[in-house]
Amino acid sequence: MKLIKFLLTTLVTLIVLVSIAITLLITTIDPNDKKALIISSFQDATGRDLSLVGDVHFTFFPKVGIQLGQAQISNAQGFGETPFAQIDNVLVSVDLLSLLMFRLNADTIQLHGLRVDLKKNQQGHTNWQDLLASEATSNDTQVDASLSPLGVDIAGVKITDARITYHDQQADNIVTLDQIDVITGHIGNQSMSPMRAELQLQQTNPSMLANIHMSSDMMLDLADMQLGMADLSLKVTAQGEAFAQHDLGLQLKANVDLNLQHETLSAQNLTVDIQQQRVAGHIILKSFSQPHVNFALHSDELDLDKLIFPTSSTTSDSTQEDIQLPVSLLRELRLVGDVTIGKLHISGLLMTDLVSKVSARQGVVKLDPLKLNIYQGQYSGTAQLDVSGSTPRYHVTSELKDLAIANLLEALSDRDESFIRGQSSLSFDIKAAGDKVTELKKQLNGTLAFKATDGALQSENLARNIEYAMALLKGRAPQSSGQEIIFESFTATGVVKRGVFTNDDLKLLTPLLVAAGAGQVDIPSSSIAYTLGVGLSAEGGRQLPIQIEGPLAKPSYSVDIKSAMTGQQKQKLEEKKKEINKKLLDGVGDKLGDDVKKKLKKLKLF
Repeated sequence: MKLIKFLLTTLVTLIVLVSIAITLLITTIDPNDKKALIISSFQDATGRDLSLVGDVHFTFFPKVGIQLGQAQISNAQGFGETPFAQIDNVLVSVDLLSLLMFRLNADTIQLHGLRVDLKKNQQGHTNWQDLLASEATSNDTQVDASLSPLGVDIAGVKITDARITYHDQQADNIVTLDQIDVITGHIGNQSMSPMRAELQLQQTNPSMLANIHMSSDMMLDLADMQLGMADLSLKVTAQGEAFAQHDLGLQLKANVDLNLQHETLSAQNLTVDIQQQRVAGHIILKSFSQPHVNFALHSDELDLDKLIFPTSSTTSDSTQEDIQLPVSLLRELRLVGDVTIGKLHISGLLMTDLVSKVSARQGVVKLDPLKLNIYQGQYSGTAQLDVSGSTPRYHVTSELKDLAIANLLEALSDRDESFIRGQSSLSFDIKAAGDKVTELKKQLNGTLAFKATDGALQSENLARNIEYAMALLKGRAPQSSGQEIIFESFTATGVVKRGVFTNDDLKLLTPLLVAAGAGQVDIPSSSIAYTLGVGLSAEGGRQLPIQIEGPLAKPSYSVDIKSAMTGQQKQKLEEKKKEINKKLLDGVGDKLGDDVKKKLKKLKLF
């Protein structure tokens, strides 16, 4: 907003400079004699050098006017010799009688070949900061516009072949607004008049090329620094790596009011159509230095997967990258708003009837409450981001009831697979802190509770190991295990401390067996170390442990037979080992010799 204010102020300054030059027509024969005065006045006001390369020419037909040739404004110190701004030609024609009445009644002001070069260096400094500081100093001694002896009334502004370039060295990105053509109607009073603007936008990282068309009935009051745009229509067509589907179509309509003196901006009757999706509502902004935003937005259906920027492929380990948060803005932001979405698609998930209230104050951003329906389940919770301190902090509370968990997990899986099905409920209260993904995982703390009924564990490996355990317990040969273990109930609670989830009360009840589990899941390393004790429902006491360990994506399963054996069973196993060893050694000892016989004794077959 400061930059917009600066550009509008620059436009007013340009108009005033032209007005001064036209006034010189009345008092002097050669306006070029006053170049030094204009240049020194500009240098005193901004600290920058103004270069008027061409001559100033008068026009007398069909109207009195002035033509200002090439002009340049020097760059800020440390940003090279390239001009900060330059223009090829400015042409203004005026009503001579209006000048004699101390008013500037001008025809369309024509600006051709405008070039503006904006830069941010590696230290985060920009080449326009000094101009904003100069403007702030001049605002301390403002003069009432009504006391000004020269009024401004312009038939319109025509800008052709303009270009604005922004080079952000920190982000290694160059944004260029090129082929800018703007035609406005009347400027200087409260009347509305048509305006039209066309330009091309291009950036390098990620690559993008966009064509932008804008039209509106516009009211621009330079004296009061007000801009009104009724029936604003903005159309954007873009292609490039910056978009998930490599192209983008956007159309925005609204009634916009901007007041730079009071620092207010409002967009009423707002509709945004993007990728065949629509968002409607209103946004009201007060104060540009300490933003206070009030909004209400609604969408019948929104697919964020079509809108989210893709992750850069150049990053080798995204978990080590800083989580870029606009901390300074969030600390100053005051925000209250409502969001309602009929259907929301994100990361392959479908959510419906989303309702949330968003608020931000003193660096704390909240979603409270957040309610939605997801795969037959009802979700309610809160989310909070706190950047008031040196380290960002997160806090999420959630309660999910009657969820068809298989449908959810299949949607999340790349292979449309789920390891569990059934009606489930889940609740958790989790806190974390950090500015990297790895730090967040290590700082996870909280509680979690899970319950599922009338479902099944869908793991062929686990089913095979449980069938093997049951066969041992029943003293029979293992049978075909199938693809899943049907259960009546499956419950677990746990605690997360420094990224490690610990559980010691898992219970699994099936028609044929019961299981109890305990162990840990290390979230930072994505690994599991867990013991599932399996026993027969009828017997109750004796259990056979199944060890589950390794990476979460592909854990290994093994049945711990020895730990489940009684003393008598272990004695029989030892006797069997001795019998096998004796038969083996007696059978081959004579043929292989004593040396080989000694080596065979060292083998541990069990």
